[in-house]
Amino acid sequence: MENSKDLKARARTYSQCKSKKTMKHLMGISPQEVISFISKGWGGRTTDAHITANSGFLDNLLPGDLILADRGFTIQNQAGLHCAKVEAPALSRGKKQLGAIELEDSRKLAAVRIHAERVIGQARSKYKILHGPVPISHLMPNAPICAPQ
Repeated sequence: MENSKDLKARARTYSQCKSKKTMKHLMGISPQEVISFISKGWGGRTTDAHITANSGFLDNLLPGDLILADRGFTIQNQAGLHCAKVEAPALSRGKKQLGAIELEDSRKLAAVRIHAERVIGQARSKYKILHGPVPISHLMPNAPICAPQ
C-alpha cells in the first residue's frame, strides 16, 4: 500500500506482524469454495475481531453456520447470538501433545482450511490489484480505513 499524507491513516494501516502498511479484508468462503462475503478494507492494525464485529459479516450468519477461525480468535459469543458455531484448532494447553480426538479434529479443520487458502490464492492470482502496492488514489476518501476505531 502506498504512503498516505495523513499520519492517522499511516498509523492505522501499519501492520506490526508484516512490518509494512497493509489493508485487511474479511472473506467468507462457502463449503463449495465460493466467496460469499468480502468486507470493506480496514487498516492493517485493526484486529480481526473488530473487523468481524463491525463488517456486517455476523449479520449474514444463519443458524447452524460454522465459522473456522485461528487460535485465540474470540467471536464465539457474537456468533452464538446468530446460533452459529466457531471452530478453531485445538491448543495443547501445557501438554506436550494433543489427545487423539483433538488431533483428529485439528486434522479435519486443517483440510477444510486448505480449501479456503486455495480460494484466497486464486483470487490473488486472478486480480492483479492484489499483487502489489495499492495506489492511494484507488481508495475511497471516506473508507473505513480512515474512520475512528
